[in-house]
Amino acid sequence: MISDRISAGGNLLIDAEQTRWRLLIHSGGVERVLLEVESGQPMRATPTFAADRRLPEAPLLPDQIDRVAVGWSSSDEAWHLGLVLMPVLAAERGSRWVELAHFPDQQAALYGESAGRAGEKLAAQINRPFTFVPAKPAPPPQPVEIPAPPLNYPLPIKLSGWTLIQRAPAQFDLVRAPSWGRVRLLRVLWYVILAGVFLLLSVSSLTSGIALPRMSGINIEVSGQTFVDIPAPPPETLVIAGFVCAVLMIVMALITLVRTFRAIKRLNIDGEMRQVREMRGRRPVRSIPASQLESVYASLIVSKFNERRPPVSRRAHYGELALRTKDGTYEHLANLNSIEDVIPVTETSSNQDQVAPLTTHSVHTPIHAAALYVARALDLPARLDLRMR
Repeated sequence: MISDRISAGGNLLIDAEQTRWRLLIHSGGVERVLLEVESGQPMRATPTFAADRRLPEAPLLPDQIDRVAVGWSSSDEAWHLGLVLMPVLAAERGSRWVELAHFPDQQAALYGESAGRAGEKLAAQINRPFTFVPAKPAPPPQPVEIPAPPLNYPLPIKLSGWTLIQRAPAQFDLVRAPSWGRVRLLRVLWYVILAGVFLLLSVSSLTSGIALPRMSGINIEVSGQTFVDIPAPPPETLVIAGFVCAVLMIVMALITLVRTFRAIKRLNIDGEMRQVREMRGRRPVRSIPASQLESVYASLIVSKFNERRPPVSRRAHYGELALRTKDGTYEHLANLNSIEDVIPVTETSSNQDQVAPLTTHSVHTPIHAAALYVARALDLPARLDLRMR
């Protein structure tokens, strides 16, 4: 059976076969079917997918669908594939348009053919008309220019366990330091050594020919009255404990090893596509479009100062680089545990927690500079979040 697999935004996949069309999501190495339709049959969706699209729980019949449509939207710079419903069903849900998948395409020139092919094959399965709305021609994009923060913080910028490097004028990578992996591999080796020691001691106790190590009981008496009387455990207790510890060390070594190899070791900040991608090798594991982000945050914990006789500067103790989403949550990128730079105390400085715009003039630490690079690449505001200690 010939299958055409088409990738869409948000880790979605489309499998278009001769007699079947499916929309799937790839998450955690597993593919799950969200929507499926066979030739001439009703369209079936999972309860969650149907609820998100305000569709009825019952399968969607072909005669409830007016047509399949694909078009490009300049507001989010993406192709959109969806259904146009008949007026009766549209009146129940408040809209005729039902989006099934989107294809981010800043230039409107990369994924139009893929989106159109997916739409045509879906329309053929349910025997409904297909409409393709081409993108309106736009002027050629201007080259992305990112003003550099002060020269005292040139790239690369080293943070705790991460390094920010620039690959192109609008391409940055946050790369884990090699020492991060070495520390965890040394921890695995240490667990293996401890497991070997526990195993050797336990086996030696059984094969040495001498009596097994014993533990004494606990007996506490006061004025001839017994308060605590715990008998000694069997002689095999320490031997069994040694085997259990050896097994635990092996399990901890395996868990640490798997987490080390599966950890995200590179974050790609793509200013041209305006998205942040978690990379495993050359394969993106997860992407965050800039359209879902509100700003880039540089958060610092700083010392309070004497407001009656303010000093020239104060210390910063800890910093975090994060993305703030439009729904108010944060996506942590990196942190800085030790900050040698000082922050000047000005007339606007105070001992109250505050959030202020981050500009070139307020860059004083590596966290400031990294946040400004990332914000300018994604064309987002940069915020300075100061927390007092």
